Amino acid sequence: MLAIALKRSDPASCSPSPCGRAVTARSQSSGVDIPKGDGKTRPLGIPTVKDRIVQTAVKFALEPIFEATFCPTSYGFRPERGCRDALREVDHLIKEGHTFVVDADLQSYFDTIPHETRGPALRPA
Repeated sequence: MLAIALKRSDPASCSPSPCGRAVTARSQSSGVDIPKGDGKTRPLGIPTVKDRIVQTAVKFALEPIFEATFCPTSYGFRPERGCRDALREVDHLIKEGHTFVVDADLQSYFDTIPHETRGPALRPA
């Protein structure tokens, strides 16, 4: 399926298609913005079918590599793990006598990455 999706492009130079932007009568050019919790907004982007296929293929290729190195107590965005598993682990640790829970969140971290400097490092040589 990936070969079909990439049939017309060189896989080494594959780049995502521009995401579709839902357009409203309010703004024919800027599309729709989704409100975030802090009052800011982000644009609504809809990936193409081709991009979804490529994303899934990359996920299938990279996930086993990174899964092998993740800490077993990490539960966020991992296969076969979820928030209920994390809560069960917290309950287990409390019953063992642990008394502190630390909750850390890197708020808007992705928004702070300097993408213009990371781009060349992520492109194939």
